[in-house]
Amino acid sequence: MVALRSRREQLGEPTLLTAARFKAQHRSSLADAMIAAFAVRERAVLVHEDPEFEPLARRVKQEILPHK
Repeated sequence: MVALRSRREQLGEPTLLTAARFKAQHRSSLADAMIAAFAVRERAVLVHEDPEFEPLARRVKQEILPHK
């Protein structure tokens, strides 16, 4: 089993502005917009099975899991 470390993240203005753009342009929830903005900031791959992230595919690297 792999243990993941949590770390406290600061919400900087660039991340907040990215989240605001995602929310406004793609009609996503604030929570989804923040998750996507953090993924962009960290250059991470967003692994999910949530169809609401799919419109962000050009802006956020994603690995889409099969829907249940």
